[in-house]
Amino acid sequence: MGTATPQPCSTPPQSKLAAWGEACTFGDLDIVRLLAGVGSDVTAADNQQQTPLHLASQEGHAAVARLLLAREPMRRRPD
Repeated sequence: MGTATPQPCSTPPQSKLAAWGEACTFGDLDIVRLLAGVGSDVTAADNQQQTPLHLASQEGHAAVARLLLAREPMRRRPD
């Protein structure tokens, strides 16, 4: 028997947003750290234009919101 060659995991964008949505809505700091740590987009918006930060803030998860703010790329303010 041969050894299978590992293939890159291809996760559909909706699944990534669902993971962010669940983690941020329920305040799961460990999952949020995991998603941010593997390079998942912390600024991704769902079909209602809500980002993970919106979801965490709406539910009152301050620790999650702080982590997301620390990971969010700095945006240049318009002059």
